[in-house]
Amino acid sequence: MRPTTLLVALALCLTALPARPDNLVKFDVPPQPAAQALEALASQAGLQLLFAPGDLAGLQSPGVSGALTPQEALTRLLAGTGLTFAFTAERTVAVTRAAAPQKTGAAPAPQRAELEEVGVTAAREPPYAPRSASAATRLDAPVVETPATVQVIDATLLRDRAVVSPNALADLVSGVQPVVGYGTTRSQYFLIRGFSNLGVSYRNGFKVAEVYTPRDLANVERVEFVKGPASVLYGAAQPGGAVNTVTKQALDQDLAQAVASVGSYSTARLTLDLNKHLGAFSVRLNAAGDLGDSFIDLESSRNLLVAPAARWQVTPGVTLTYDGEYQRTTRKGWSNGLLPVPGLQDLPVGTTVSEPWTTLENTNVSNHLELVVALSPGWSLRQGLYDARSWRSHKSVSPAFSADPVADGNSLTAHGRVAYTQAKDDPTNTVSQTEVRGALQTGPLTHGLLAGFEAGRSVFEFNGAYESLDVVDLTTFQPGATPPYVDGPLGGSRRTATALALYAQDLVSWRDLRLVAGLRHDWVTSSSVALPGGDRTTQDEQATTARLGALYLVGAGASVYYSFSQSFSPNTFAQAAGGGVFEAERGAQHEVGVKYAPWDGLEATASAFDIRKRNVAIPDPADPLFSVPSGEQRSRGLEVSLAGQLGRHLRLIANAAWLKTEDEYGARIFGVPDFSANAWGVVTLPLGLEAGLGLVHVGAREAAQPALDYFRLPAYTRADASLAWSGGPYRIALNVDNLNDARIINSLEGFAVLFDAPRRYTLTGEARF
Repeated sequence: MRPTTLLVALALCLTALPARPDNLVKFDVPPQPAAQALEALASQAGLQLLFAPGDLAGLQSPGVSGALTPQEALTRLLAGTGLTFAFTAERTVAVTRAAAPQKTGAAPAPQRAELEEVGVTAAREPPYAPRSASAATRLDAPVVETPATVQVIDATLLRDRAVVSPNALADLVSGVQPVVGYGTTRSQYFLIRGFSNLGVSYRNGFKVAEVYTPRDLANVERVEFVKGPASVLYGAAQPGGAVNTVTKQALDQDLAQAVASVGSYSTARLTLDLNKHLGAFSVRLNAAGDLGDSFIDLESSRNLLVAPAARWQVTPGVTLTYDGEYQRTTRKGWSNGLLPVPGLQDLPVGTTVSEPWTTLENTNVSNHLELVVALSPGWSLRQGLYDARSWRSHKSVSPAFSADPVADGNSLTAHGRVAYTQAKDDPTNTVSQTEVRGALQTGPLTHGLLAGFEAGRSVFEFNGAYESLDVVDLTTFQPGATPPYVDGPLGGSRRTATALALYAQDLVSWRDLRLVAGLRHDWVTSSSVALPGGDRTTQDEQATTARLGALYLVGAGASVYYSFSQSFSPNTFAQAAGGGVFEAERGAQHEVGVKYAPWDGLEATASAFDIRKRNVAIPDPADPLFSVPSGEQRSRGLEVSLAGQLGRHLRLIANAAWLKTEDEYGARIFGVPDFSANAWGVVTLPLGLEAGLGLVHVGAREAAQPALDYFRLPAYTRADASLAWSGGPYRIALNVDNLNDARIINSLEGFAVLFDAPRRYTLTGEARF
């Protein structure tokens, strides 16, 4: 389907949606304390407010702007405050604290009989289309008023799709493909708008320097995909986009939830979510454990996650929060795929060159501490500290990685293997952020201001051995005959990046116009030491990055925008043969787009972009374990998305992307299709039933970098389905992934290829107490 055809179809669909209500009011209330924000909204809408000042003490409102009904405006204005509202008369609104859930057997709380509930609480986000996302601006700005493409995968969508592996998030956004890491670990490794997020992701707004680190989603509240460069706010960032994971925090209510599941390949999983509110203190614990086999016979794995969180309201204006994670992952018989050679796509999906004695052991530990102090009405100070460490070792058998496997003599019947062991493969990351934010009025302009200082240090150290093993016939090979590999001489490197940065951003509102301008300056010192006993190479770099965006609310829930942004990312994970440091990668993007929100809880976006990236490090053709400098890469494309609630009984997310990528020689970038699309919808049925159906289509793409003229990853279309029943505090769901048993092959970093799993089932039971 051509881009113009899809845009016309999307426009026709949007015009067929129900019209917006006619009681719209133009609101323009900046972020500020909740009491002042409510007074401003009441003045603009002609409402009378009833509230107890003590209920609003210390609460901050994200503000609201745009043409909305008073109900929609109040919902957005009170988002995240724990307040709810009810109309007691046509123009009178009572604002109160949302009631905490009743404990079993407890006497019901007294009700205010004179209040007529409107059926919506301010803290509750609509499914599939959260109103705000912090990753794009570090402020809780409405997505529809942010001049950038932002897609949020919320808790409802994660539950409906029964997502366990972060890689599966690629099936729920536009222009994103998973990159399968070594040993098929559950990492957050993606190609976004054609570019890898290698070594850089974000957790609660803090950079995490990791590549293959396994991640569990049991303690995840939502995942935010911000498309395009984001270096102004995050420093080291890839130009395709930033992926920010928001974890579950301690709540001001009691909560207990247990979820158990069983599935194909003898998999079993149990998660717990427990929260206790103790006056000024709240504590929360998320835990998960799972085990199981794989569609590759020799593989099995175990995983454990323990994630505590706490919140202390020190005074009405001072809040201290903590969250941590401990995750332990072990795998036996892990696989690194196969060489892309002719005929490989016809092999059984469980084919491997690995051995039963291969192993992976990985431990992650992270701690996040944050202090927020209210300085004055509308202003606050935030001090955050984040530390993440991983300890990983593995023994593996892999295909003999090659830039051109056939030219090196490989085929189905003569497939080279290498033994690869790493005694140490450890990333470490520590970040401190000091930030001031607030609202300011200058004449007719309202400013959402943000300024900060960031200091960070990341280290990546590995020590291992790599050597040729033998050649096997894939058509007859059976694992188990080769004795365990004995480690040869160990070698490796220690690569360190220390960074300091100052940044500032202004989010300006004036009538129907929104402007965002940001600037950041980074000082980065990178060093590399070849192990054992090599010389140290050090490189100092500075970079100034900028962003500029403008959005205009054209009315009836629609807006148009333009944005320009830049990226800067040290090559921490690229290793030169014999040691050395590569010059930092730099990128820039231009983007134009249209957003449409016909009602609260449904949003559509269409955007076109052009990204250029310089100083790219690519695999060394002589030895893929090392890198060599390259030139420029470019990505141009068009993305469309629709997400939210279509009527009372259908929630839907649908995405499509057309991409044209090329390197300095005009060749496509590996793993990126020209066209991809996905859709998932859940319909509510009688008797507490819900049925879900989804499709994922990915076009043909290059298997390697540089591209191979004899092998491309074939296109595929995959169907997924679900059936769920809910009754009171209980829920039972059956999810079927790859319902049509599509044959799927993905790329492993442009070196090798891996089959994806065939049809698989997951049966889940959930209970709340």
